[in-house]
Amino acid sequence: MNINSLGQEVAVVLGSGIAPDGTPARTTILRARAAARLAKARPHVSLILSGDGRKQVGIISEAQAMQKILLDEGISAERIFLEGESQDTVGNAVLAAALFFERIQESDNRPVKIFVVTSPFHAKRALIAFRALAQPHWQVVSYCGRVASTDGERGRNESGGVQWMADFFADIKPGDIGAAVARLLERRPYYRTLSWLSAKRSAAKVSA
Repeated sequence: MNINSLGQEVAVVLGSGIAPDGTPARTTILRARAAARLAKARPHVSLILSGDGRKQVGIISEAQAMQKILLDEGISAERIFLEGESQDTVGNAVLAAALFFERIQESDNRPVKIFVVTSPFHAKRALIAFRALAQPHWQVVSYCGRVASTDGERGRNESGGVQWMADFFADIKPGDIGAAVARLLERRPYYRTLSWLSAKRSAAKVSA
């Protein structure tokens, strides 16, 4: 895979759980299948699969599990990119942006479009994060998978997460990935073990 081949249409697919035996949760499966439908309908879209979700060493990540589903659906491996270290929605967004957004190839005749592939109950919270991390002139929209049996209960707890996400990005300038990385490392200490992410923050401070 050529990381510089990311075009102007990119789908970020958010994982939603992986069992101790490596079996993806139903919601994760439904999101991956939604991504496959999108990829077939839009043959130029690149796919970033995001999420770790592992509770123990030795099993595949959410990103790897979704990759298998997409490959089984006939989606070319050349279109698929992995972010397999994030542990939550804000991490999905910040790590995906830090790894890939600067590599999206823009042109003058059409805008960049980001599809955030998730579940209906989760779309509002995810869009807050990705719209904050995208450049102001990009289009960021949701593309939702089908509803899993557990989604209703999860959705009833979303309002607090939506407010938390809005507060997290409230004073960060749109597209300022460096500032978002710094805040993530401050508020989510478990991400400090990612040396590449800490280096990203240091580089942003130097260039500021």
